[in-house]
Amino acid sequence: MTQSPPTISSPPSSAKKLHQQTFLFFSICLNLDCSLVQIYSSTIRSALKARSCPALFILKLNKFAIPGSESTKTDMAETLSEIELTDQNKLYLIQTGALDPLLQLLKNGRIQIKKVAGKALLQLSILPQIGLHMIREGVVGPLFELLYRHSSQTSTLRKWVAPTIMHLAISTTVQEAEEEQVTFLESEEDIFKFFSLISLTGPDIPTSILKAFYAMCQSPSGLDIRMKLSQLSAVRVLVQLCEVDNKVVRPNAVKLFFCLTEARDDSSFSEHAGQECIENFLRIIETTNDVEEIGAAMGIVSKLPKDPQITQLLLDSGALETIFACLTDGNRHTGQILRLQRMLSKLFAVLLSQQLWNGRRW
Repeated sequence: MTQSPPTISSPPSSAKKLHQQTFLFFSICLNLDCSLVQIYSSTIRSALKARSCPALFILKLNKFAIPGSESTKTDMAETLSEIELTDQNKLYLIQTGALDPLLQLLKNGRIQIKKVAGKALLQLSILPQIGLHMIREGVVGPLFELLYRHSSQTSTLRKWVAPTIMHLAISTTVQEAEEEQVTFLESEEDIFKFFSLISLTGPDIPTSILKAFYAMCQSPSGLDIRMKLSQLSAVRVLVQLCEVDNKVVRPNAVKLFFCLTEARDDSSFSEHAGQECIENFLRIIETTNDVEEIGAAMGIVSKLPKDPQITQLLLDSGALETIFACLTDGNRHTGQILRLQRMLSKLFAVLLSQQLWNGRRW
């Protein structure tokens, strides 16, 4: 079904005065010198931040794409980054050429201007249609260039760049079949460089990277991404992150780990399945309140190699009791866990047989 192009709604009468101020502000931005822009910008921006974006603002902001002074465009980009925009208005801005000047500001040599552009791109990238458009228009390269730049000046900027990249990765999972498929990262080198940033301090950037890779694993090129991550020994890094007591980073590491188990063979996976690793995933299942993390941890345990050594490690770690509790606890029967029920039932049968074979009662 063809979607109609976004329309710009008329502003409510109560916002008439605000619209007149907005019209004045952008008329000044586009037609007069930049010193006057600074006089009006903070007043108008404060008024706009608490409201939905009015139609007059959109109609004037679309002139953002017209060549003008860098100072004027920077001020307009800052306003764009701070106000509330509807999805329709975001699409309208992109359709009328707002992306190119933002990209030019992002490539500017001054850090402060990059920050303004980066914050505006972050707001726009949340919409998947715009995310795909950004990838097609070459935004990915400059974003990664900034993310890889290590300096005290770029630390704040990178906190905006990382979630923008995450949104672009998520956008690749909602492509229509009839569309030309957009790929996010293709080469093994690109994947390795991006994944290597996961060791950065603080939870924000690593979490964005983990979510980006999880999204890429669900995209049309997901199988290839999972295979390349496995070849890069990403599982070893994820095992360490799964052991970190961080309620933001750990659930995303567990979910990505589960994705990678589907791309690995038993022999390559078993090197990471020591008793400490197994006990950690069982502890996550028993203690976390995050249903998705529980499902992912159960999925990892259910996909462990079915060889005698791993089976014995599972028994020694108390897996029999944990899996039985999961299978019989109705409160945990979410959609994700129900999908794993068959695999868990098979694993439970294997463990129970081994337990009885060992001459132990259960």
